[in-house]
Amino acid sequence: MPQDARNLPTGTLEEQLHKLLQAVEQSPSTVMITDKEGNVDYVNPKFYRITGRTPEEVLGKNVRLLKLGDQPPELYQELWATLRAGGEWRGRFHNLRKDGSAYWESVSLAPLRDINGATTHYIKVAEDITKLVDLENWRADLNRMVEHDLKNPLTGIVSAVELFLEGLLGSVTEEQRKYLEIIKISSRKLTNLIYSILNVDKFEAGKMEVRKTVFSMEELVKELSWFESLAKSEAKQIVIQIEKGLRLNADRDLIVRILENLVSNALKHTPSQGTVRLIIRKDGDQALFEVIDNGEGIPGEYLGRIFEKFFMVEQQSLKTKFDTGLGLAFCKMAVEAQGGTIKVESQPGKGSRFYFRLPAA
Repeated sequence: MPQDARNLPTGTLEEQLHKLLQAVEQSPSTVMITDKEGNVDYVNPKFYRITGRTPEEVLGKNVRLLKLGDQPPELYQELWATLRAGGEWRGRFHNLRKDGSAYWESVSLAPLRDINGATTHYIKVAEDITKLVDLENWRADLNRMVEHDLKNPLTGIVSAVELFLEGLLGSVTEEQRKYLEIIKISSRKLTNLIYSILNVDKFEAGKMEVRKTVFSMEELVKELSWFESLAKSEAKQIVIQIEKGLRLNADRDLIVRILENLVSNALKHTPSQGTVRLIIRKDGDQALFEVIDNGEGIPGEYLGRIFEKFFMVEQQSLKTKFDTGLGLAFCKMAVEAQGGTIKVESQPGKGSRFYFRLPAA
């Protein structure tokens, strides 16, 4: 028995062909078969439902009738080169329905061969992904709005508040200073959230640029000084220990964002009068970053998922919900993008230790 026949449905040849035809005819995907020049020999009913076209308008016609015309010629050059080399091509088409409206489809194209192995036709199997593409475009528009309409004004707010706190715009009273610190902390938290949203999206799309430079960790002390104001505002303490002379070859901005996420998260889950420790030291040929708190801790069964987006730990035994949002997901992506690893150790009632390593300079 030929090898291909083993994969056919059981029964007589007529029954087998009937089953295969029914599978194609009732497929939730569109199926199209063309000759080697792209002239349509067959399309299944799903195609007609999506495009609004009739058999008379499609059969025997070239597939070019579906093209919207807004995709680059290089896409089609790559497609035909792949098919003529005997390979399978996967991609997206932006096509036209009969009524003139456009739709997107995710496509798989492959050659059909005769018994001698020569290509005689091509088969296309496609899924309508118009709603998915619309969602992707909406997400991109939202990210652009967040970056330009939210991030830039927040940067101005933080800069203005710092000028007041440093006394460069005149003296301020203790009461005014207290509220300026609240504005600064709230603005910084919101800025960090915006960065997490934007950067997680870029990491997932493979568009995040990691800009490594060599710098001393002691240079970051000023950028991390707001942690003390954050801890004080929540009636908690933070202890920062940075080994002298430790240098790192990394993306400085990403390091600051990682630490801001980890420390803010630790303070959030540390009780009043509790302490969070940030320790940065050399460990062999690596730099070790540790954020340790004495909060409630995390149940062991959840530790394997703690770096997932929007993962939530909600147990009656915990006084507060442990909601990771995007912060910890961003931390994992940012650390791994720089050749490092990040982990967590935790026990209920004994606090948590988040730590990551990066190559030292």
